[in-house]
Amino acid sequence: MADSRIPHWLTGVWQRLSIETADGQKDTTTQVVYIQTPSCYADIRIPGGDEDFLFQNRLTLCNKASFTELSEPEIAALARQQGFAGVTEFNQSVCCWHRYMITNRFQQSEILAYCTEREIS
Repeated sequence: MADSRIPHWLTGVWQRLSIETADGQKDTTTQVVYIQTPSCYADIRIPGGDEDFLFQNRLTLCNKASFTELSEPEIAALARQQGFAGVTEFNQSVCCWHRYMITNRFQQSEILAYCTEREIS
């Protein structure tokens, strides 16, 4: 069996400054934090503009018991966040990231619909 341990130089926490896609679009506003441990990784993405709102309202958000207590701006900011995590394999200088957890597969309208249903029942 090949050694799949992650090299020490690959572990740590990084913040992405920008990314350019194949079609030439460039994103310099999304805050991306990447965390790599010896075996697992996580990637957290907060769209530009939301980071200030979320930071200023972090205590309020933490004290909410459910989505039904969130305001529309809070729901919108949370709905735009993305993240994923999983296991990293390293074989002969090739890294492979296996995603086992993906957050935010909901659209803002779906979260609002959920909250509305919960308030009615």
